[in-house]
Amino acid sequence: MGDSITEQRLYSKFIETYLRVTKPDSNMRIIQFGWGGETAFGLLQRADNDIISWKPGIVTLCYGMNDGRYIKYNDAIGNDYEKNMRSVVKKLSDAGITVVVGTPGVVDSDTFKKATSPDDYNDNLGKLGEIDRKIAKEFNMPFANVHDLMLKAMKEAKATLGN
Repeated sequence: MGDSITEQRLYSKFIETYLRVTKPDSNMRIIQFGWGGETAFGLLQRADNDIISWKPGIVTLCYGMNDGRYIKYNDAIGNDYEKNMRSVVKKLSDAGITVVVGTPGVVDSDTFKKATSPDDYNDNLGKLGEIDRKIAKEFNMPFANVHDLMLKAMKEAKATLGN
């Protein structure tokens, strides 16, 4: 589950490839349910129909990019995101689903062109990721720190390869 990053199917193909390589004898079914422009609130609204009705054992979440509103972090952003993500994880947990709570990724430090700077937006996304960490711990669910790994990889790649 995610926004357009998931919907474009590259991320979900990586996840599916990883799962099939590491568990080749399993009888898993992998379905991509990303929705362009979506936020955690949007997912909460469609969770019953688009997730729970399929009876999955595991759901991966990758939200935050749109929830950050493409501006510098403020408490209203964090509070809305936390409320909605907590509600999503609770709803899925109550349905017996394991939720891999993933952080948002990062924006490119050179090509991101919105109302705020790339550094400010990556800071925003990092704070949303810390909210994800807290919620995963609260519900005893797996946590995937995508943000910090992507930020580190971007910095190292640009230092080696240039912008």
